Amino acid sequence: MISIRNSLDMTRVERKKALREVLALGFCPGSGAGAAELQAAVQAAQAGSLPQFLFLFEGERLRGYCFCIAEREGYSPALPWWAVHNADELADELARPLLRAGAERSAACGAAELSRRLRGEEAARA
Repeated sequence: MISIRNSLDMTRVERKKALREVLALGFCPGSGAGAAELQAAVQAAQAGSLPQFLFLFEGERLRGYCFCIAEREGYSPALPWWAVHNADELADELARPLLRAGAERSAACGAAELSRRLRGEEAARA
């Protein structure tokens, strides 16, 4: 059973645990930033606007992430991308729902171009 959770719907303890696990999966913040900068960005997230941080769980195990950052590069030194995810490292049955959730969350935040790009990646996995 998979679930995709937004960092906004997680407790502080759950967010910290998920971020540790994301780093263990191999995610590396940009520009040499560390875990503290990543955690600060996640803590600053607000409903209805980017950035949004999604975590994919299979049971209790973190398997994936999709961070929808901004519709421009250089949003922050720690997160200089439009979006970053590990869908390319996941099986299609996990990657597609993760990319779909990222596209939906981006659209809900008014980021139509980012949503379109993520939907394109999802479609390529079909």
